[in-house]
Amino acid sequence: MRMKKILLKLKIKKETNFIKNLITPDEKLMITLRYLATVNSYVTMSYSHKLGISTIKLIIGETTKALWDIMQPINMKVPTLEMFEEVAKGFDEMWNFPNCMVPLIGNTKTKKPPHSATQFFKYKHGFSMILQAC
Repeated sequence: MRMKKILLKLKIKKETNFIKNLITPDEKLMITLRYLATVNSYVTMSYSHKLGISTIKLIIGETTKALWDIMQPINMKVPTLEMFEEVAKGFDEMWNFPNCMVPLIGNTKTKKPPHSATQFFKYKHGFSMILQAC
């Protein structure tokens, strides 16, 4: 974990010219994590951190790209044949769907099922049902 933090700091660190105080990598990470956690607007973030809106936008963009570049190879490995076979086996055992790799879930417009009252009614005037496919 410590190595990831060091890599992130090196990736988002800027050189200074001693004319102005730069935003440290820790501050950039804090701003980005707060933005991702609260989903506040850039305006709200700029007021609370006393920075310009364009600066907040730049910081969040740079830091999320750096986080992705560092964390993606570690946490989202390229799938192998064994991983796919394990997933297919799990779907077969749990749901009795042989050779299923990924459930595709989505709302599908349907006719009103009998004896369903308003259970499948959507507010946009229609009935829909969530289907699962493989």
